[in-house]
Amino acid sequence: MPAETGHRPKAGALAAAVLIMAGLLMACSGGGSATDDFAADPQADTGVPNCPAAGHRDTFASGLTPDRIPNLPAGYSFTFVKDDGCTPIRFDPCQPIHYVMNPAQAPPSGVADVEEAFARLARATGLTFVNDGVTEEVSRRGPYVEDRYPNRWAPILVAWSRRSGDRANVEVVGSGFPYRVQDVLVSGMLTLNSDAVSDRAKDTPLPGGFGSAPGFGAIGAEGVTWGRVILHELAHVVGLGHTRDRDQLMYPDTAQQTSHTTEYRSGDREGLRLLGKEAGCLPSTPSPGPA
Repeated sequence: MPAETGHRPKAGALAAAVLIMAGLLMACSGGGSATDDFAADPQADTGVPNCPAAGHRDTFASGLTPDRIPNLPAGYSFTFVKDDGCTPIRFDPCQPIHYVMNPAQAPPSGVADVEEAFARLARATGLTFVNDGVTEEVSRRGPYVEDRYPNRWAPILVAWSRRSGDRANVEVVGSGFPYRVQDVLVSGMLTLNSDAVSDRAKDTPLPGGFGSAPGFGAIGAEGVTWGRVILHELAHVVGLGHTRDRDQLMYPDTAQQTSHTTEYRSGDREGLRLLGKEAGCLPSTPSPGPA
């Protein structure tokens, strides 16, 4: 299981890519430049490069601190890369990817926001996501759950929970990560805290939807919505890492992102393209079963 991103607001503000990396929480407020260095690859717009991961590996996945953000790859990065150093590890785009949701504790727009985020991710990747309905599951230990999903990899789990009883956790928004078996992603998990706030002092809840942030420059706490958070975390679920570019949705500190439109940007879309349908079918996938 990789270390993944979570989001935690500071008191009075949302330092949204405050990162939960291998269980360690670190507030990210670093800078980074809004560049499109990834476009320098002449093959980027014409097909899949021979070595897609060259210069695009999230090597800080388990230890990203604010001072390291400027050293992240430009444009996009991958969470897992094969031993060849070139090939990002991904889902098989020629097989449908199933997901289930536990909506019991979701905020009013929660279910609709998740479904819309999956639809936007599908458009960006060409992957096919299938909603298998509701589950009462709240967590997973791995991608194979024999008693619930025999003879198949468990669907991606999206689970909403409430943490209002623990004031230290009301600012944790959520985290997303994939499950890797051998060199293939086979499932994943997205956990979301319906009690998350953008202003701890005022207990201001995160707004739903995908609205654009007002103003110019960094979007700030008021610009962070559930739609933005879910898009970011779902991209992690399919293997996309972070970038140093603040104009991308995968910049680690969500409140410091400069894209006011809640949508995947050019670098995000290029990384997702290289994880999706255009990268071709996988020659083989591991059979479901316990590790």
